[in-house]
Amino acid sequence: MTAWVSVAATGVAMAQAPAAAPAAEAASQAVPAKGDPAKAKDVLAAMTKAMGGDKLTALKSLTAEGEARRVFGEREMTGGIELAAMLPDAFQVVQVMMRPDGMAGPRIAQTLNGADAFRDMTGMGGGGGFMMRFGGPGGPGGAPGAPGAGGPGGANRQDPAIAIKADLYRTLLGILPGSPLLSTLTFAHVAEAEAPNGVADVIDVTGPDNFRARLFVDQAEHRPLMLSYMMRQPRMVQRTPPPQFKNDEERRAYFEEMRKKIEAEPPPPLVEANVFYTDFKKVDGVTLPHTITRQVEGKVQEVWTIEKYKLNVPLKAEQFQKKASN
Repeated sequence: MTAWVSVAATGVAMAQAPAAAPAAEAASQAVPAKGDPAKAKDVLAAMTKAMGGDKLTALKSLTAEGEARRVFGEREMTGGIELAAMLPDAFQVVQVMMRPDGMAGPRIAQTLNGADAFRDMTGMGGGGGFMMRFGGPGGPGGAPGAPGAGGPGGANRQDPAIAIKADLYRTLLGILPGSPLLSTLTFAHVAEAEAPNGVADVIDVTGPDNFRARLFVDQAEHRPLMLSYMMRQPRMVQRTPPPQFKNDEERRAYFEEMRKKIEAEPPPPLVEANVFYTDFKKVDGVTLPHTITRQVEGKVQEVWTIEKYKLNVPLKAEQFQKKASN
């Protein structure tokens, strides 16, 4: 697994070859105070051309399916992962994790539909165990000063839609970096960095609701390598078996009370997280990553292995609409 280190002098996460290689050095050129939007535009244009050109820009829809693996401390869960994009304004990620007994577990769908973002969850009942909170108060999208990054209390809590958008943006930046789904984001070139196989352009990505990330783009292949961002430190939460519910109202009330207890806790510290995009292959003339790995503080937390992409397949708008019961 490629390692990356933070360079305090520039604030840029720099690439490093595998562990046996020496640490990367800071870029020789000074980092512009506000970055260079024009150069970022050139990098994005080169990336679009290399990843498919006209076939990529003419894309109307995309689906993908594969396997997801999540790490929860000493434990792991596997399951299915499905992606669906209906351009120009809808994107969805669905995960269904498997229980230890081999049965399907929770189904979690995160959806971006225009300006709206929401999460649909089913199958959340069941036995006890542990669950991992990614992001916590303030969500995974930000840094100090982000909405919801303050202390405990409802007034400082982030709108869940903000964290959902941030999570989906981070996936899209590695799969469809020039997509109209990312039209609200701003890009600025801030540096060059040593990458495992050469040099990477470093692009600051900012957007509404204090979205912040840094995208590393391979200069030779013009492909996204990694995204770096700050998030709340994940932590394990003991999950006790819920009671038997008489109806959906009791079930919702139980999990709402559980959510309030979690939100009453002080926020965990901010830590560095990275998303790696690897195993690029051509699909109908479009180059797409087939492995997406998420790390927190250098430790793997999640791996998606995409087994199949389909381009320009018919999709229904209803798939990207929030369920009335939620």
